[in-house]
Order: sequence, then C-alpha cells, then structure tokens
Amino acid sequence: MKTPPTDICSNYWKSQVQVQNRLAKPAQHSVHPMSPRRHGDAGGIRRVFRQFSWLEAGSAKVALSRPTHQRVTRAVGQPVINTVYLRENMNNRTLCFLTRGNPPHEVLLGLKKIGFGAGKYAGFGGKVESGETVEAAAIRELQEETGIKISMDDLCPVGRLTFMFPFKLNWSQVVHVFLAKAWAGNPDESDEMKPIWCLIDEIPFESMWDDASYWLPLVLKGKKIEARFVYKDDNETVGEAKIEECDGNVQDQLLFAN
Repeated sequence: MKTPPTDICSNYWKSQVQVQNRLAKPAQHSVHPMSPRRHGDAGGIRRVFRQFSWLEAGSAKVALSRPTHQRVTRAVGQPVINTVYLRENMNNRTLCFLTRGNPPHEVLLGLKKIGFGAGKYAGFGGKVESGETVEAAAIRELQEETGIKISMDDLCPVGRLTFMFPFKLNWSQVVHVFLAKAWAGNPDESDEMKPIWCLIDEIPFESMWDDASYWLPLVLKGKKIEARFVYKDDNETVGEAKIEECDGNVQDQLLFAN
C-alpha cells in the first residue's frame, strides 16, 4: 500500500477555510486563523472544534465533546473530512431496485443518459423534494424514469448510504435505498434512463459507481445496511468504505491512491 502524495489535501484544506469563514467571522490574527500554529489561542483551529462535535481525519475518528487545545493529527496527504458539516448540508436522494424471483435472480438497472452519473448503470431515483418523504420521492422518481407505478406498501427499505466527496463537496449526499418485488406496468425508456434487466450474477459493476460492488450484493441477499463511502480526489474511486449490517457486523476497508 503506497502513501498518497503530500499535496492531496491542499484543495480540500482551502475549502475548509472557506467553510469556516462562512460560519464565523474570523478574528484578526497576524497569521492565518486556520493555521495549526494558533491551536493554543482563543481563535483559529480551536474555533472549529467548538463548532463541530467531531471530525474524521483519514481513518481516525476524533471525539470532541468540548473545546480543546489538542492538536488533530492525520496521515500525510489525508484531507480532514468535516462529516458533521457535510451531513447537515447533504441532499437526500433515493434509489429503488425492482427484483424478480424469490430469492431474486434478476434486478432492474437503468443506464443514466443525462446528468449526474451519465453513462453509468444504477438504480432508479433522485432528489427528495422539500416537504416530501423519502418513500414518496422513491415512488415518484421510479414512475418518472420508467413509467412503473408502485405502492408505498411494496417498498422495502434496505439501506442508507452516505457518500462523501471531499474534493467535490456538492456531490456529497445521503441515499435511501429500496427494493420492490411488486409493481404495475412495464419499464419504459425515458429521457433520463434506459432500463435493463440483469441477472444477479451478471451485474455490470465495472460500468457502475465504484461503491456499488461493496453494498448492492448485500441488499440483494436480503441484508439491511448503513454504509459510508469516501471518494478519492478523482471523484471516481472509493478511498474508504464502512458498511454496517443490522446485526451490527461492521466491514471496514481503507484504500489509498496508488
């Protein structure tokens, strides 16, 4: 395993400064208020500790229950991921997969034709609108993208996935995943998606988002999960994955740039 280049976090560190400047008016200092050299005074990096209850630095979680003078360390080249800020500002989105067979032997995927993720296969879904429940959003998006109608009772929630893009913050999102075994109508191609039935053992993971191979096989086997994925600076490759099943079994995989 190779150590990532030392400048990998420079762009993200700049974004952290911008976030901090929006949250609180910086004090007047002779050096930059976010400089680690000021960790012992009343402003600067210690002010970030007061604003957020905990941070993550690479694979190390740092609990911050009160203001502290402690310096946060991280692996060389690893960006500090402000998880609290990201979660509070993430869009909620949905993904719905139709399956055939019991146990499932086929799953309906869609080839994204336009917009975010164009050219990749995925489930059907989109952004949860203001005042809308995630279930209502899943039903609406499925009908808009395929013409298929489904009832609330036929939606089975199977996971909540948190995606973090430290180098593309506006891509970070929380996705609520559903399976459905009953519906009305046949899937039709829309302006946004081209539906295709795939055998479970022939899912084209190489043409999907990199995270799909971590969690999709689990939910198709009947698991219910909570997962978090942190993407590398290419915004295409998973750098950190944490998956927790409902029975409490946690799978951790830490991957670094080659």
